[in-house]
Amino acid sequence: MKKLGTILVAAILLFGCEDSVLDLTTEATGTVIDHVSKQPIAGATVTLSENDDVLLGGARIIAEQQTDANGKFAFKFEWKESPYKLRVTKQDYTFVHIERNERFENLPAVVTDYRILESLKKKQDFVLDMEPVGSLIVNIHNT
Repeated sequence: MKKLGTILVAAILLFGCEDSVLDLTTEATGTVIDHVSKQPIAGATVTLSENDDVLLGGARIIAEQQTDANGKFAFKFEWKESPYKLRVTKQDYTFVHIERNERFENLPAVVTDYRILESLKKKQDFVLDMEPVGSLIVNIHNT
């Protein structure tokens, strides 16, 4: 009888928790903004990719979308073992992410053109801050 109770409890835990334990669905949402004006950027291309070959630096695009009028984007996907990255592009803008190591302050900051999603976190929200690209016009006069 005790063995049957143990089996019953194990079955309830396994099947009762199935949604939370076995559900690997992840949602990555966010807003793309102009670093200077702090206004949302509509029409920016946000790309979600996974590294399917870390040694060779290969990345496979999972999804890509344009931000809406409020600069918003949202991806919903099933998490696998690969690291996932978000990249954002827009004409006349550049995106650079600077990550400082809080644990080891003496290490230099890492500069990338992407953001890495945290492993197996159900919902992640990002603010992707883009810098407007300036243009420089140089007039050369021959005298």
